[in-house]
Amino acid sequence: MSLIDDIRKDREAGTPGPWSAFTDDNKPHTNIVSPTPVTQCVFSLNGRHKRETDIRRIARVPDMEAALLAAEGLASCVESLDDPRNEEEANEIYGAMLAALRRYREAAA
Repeated sequence: MSLIDDIRKDREAGTPGPWSAFTDDNKPHTNIVSPTPVTQCVFSLNGRHKRETDIRRIARVPDMEAALLAAEGLASCVESLDDPRNEEEANEIYGAMLAALRRYREAAA
């Protein structure tokens, strides 16, 4: 399996994003949570000496995956434009390319 295939499989089976970090100052852990459809704890980081930058990076994973998958879709469309069979197919590819670009922009926003 490729990295892209693994990401697709894990996104289907895993907790949906977006994720965010939640720290209770009275407790020695930080939770990475998903608010959709109800708030779920994705995982918990224990210890008072956590690096906040690492926590933010972990919380961005679903958004980064979405951007990567959209970019991969865009790359596939560009490759398909190399030799379209007819004008109708070229128009379909162009429409798919614009949709992939929109998904990328939304994920990267």
